[in-house]
Amino acid sequence: MTPRLPGIILPVVFPELTCTVATFQELEGAISEEKSFLSQNEHERAGAYHFEEDRQRFILSRAFLRLFLAQQLNPKATLQSLRKNARELKFTQSLHGKLQLEHQFAEKPLIFSLSRSHNLTAICCGWNIPVGIDVESFTQQRHMSAAFIEDTFSPHEQAQIHASACPSLSALQLWTRKEAIGKADGRNLDIAWPLIETQLEQIEPISLPRALGRVSTWAVQTLIIGDEVISAAYKRC
Repeated sequence: MTPRLPGIILPVVFPELTCTVATFQELEGAISEEKSFLSQNEHERAGAYHFEEDRQRFILSRAFLRLFLAQQLNPKATLQSLRKNARELKFTQSLHGKLQLEHQFAEKPLIFSLSRSHNLTAICCGWNIPVGIDVESFTQQRHMSAAFIEDTFSPHEQAQIHASACPSLSALQLWTRKEAIGKADGRNLDIAWPLIETQLEQIEPISLPRALGRVSTWAVQTLIIGDEVISAAYKRC
């Protein structure tokens, strides 16, 4: 029997993707042993966080990522094999700093994206397709000033925000959609955010920077679970 991992599989409309989320409270109770699976580099990164709560979120999210990816790579693995495979996973970074699995020689490598908020960790993966996921907590979100909105969102997106019954929620939804697309592309730190333009409730973006390709090759979906806003995006190959 396939071991059941913590969390839930998100009901995304893209069959090419598998997305999951789990609360840190749930992970703390379910995978405490797996926290030892992290590499020395991961433990060093965790140690760089100033607050213990942030360190534990990092450790739990990475342990969960290892288990989730190990299960995607071998869905029929027993719990013992799953833990062994999760421990042995090695990570590297792309030229743009995106986390990826090391030593993947398959024609269709498993590509993934990881995000975490104050309450949740979220993972999205797909075979040989660029994927990105972003989760933000509505109750813990940073204040989006008028200047931030003007600098970050296109005029069309700003119109959506101002016309919304809940402008702060709409702004957060649009922001996670940009982040998900940026993470999927892998160059999210080098992107002029207003150039990634999306419409709420619409799967295809409205416009993108030329470097990201045609809008018809991209898809993005936003879900709201409790106080969490989650967007997943991928580029069709």
